[in-house]
Amino acid sequence: MKKLLLTIFFLSISSHAFAKIEKWECYAPKNTSKFADKTVVGTYKLDTDNETVAYLSNRNWKYYDSCCDITFDKEKQFLYFSFVGFDHIFDLASKERFVSNFKYLCKVIN
Repeated sequence: MKKLLLTIFFLSISSHAFAKIEKWECYAPKNTSKFADKTVVGTYKLDTDNETVAYLSNRNWKYYDSCCDITFDKEKQFLYFSFVGFDHIFDLASKERFVSNFKYLCKVIN
């Protein structure tokens, strides 16, 4: 009985291990230039509950969901959508953003 309760407890914690809303700063990988890992190439707000992705533009959040169908894959911990012919994937586990085959390294802010 104790093992069952312990298992249920850990499952309840693990299902909420990832924040429902995260803000990210993303950088180009170091191998693209010597300044790449210090220059922010995008700031994003990710919401897994509402399946929305926004980017910061002139101090305002602009939402991709007005143009795209955004999907949250709970098992893989991905938010993803297609925009202007490119697949966009936000990997919540590794904190990486992929645009087609290009990878951005990101960190959670605020």
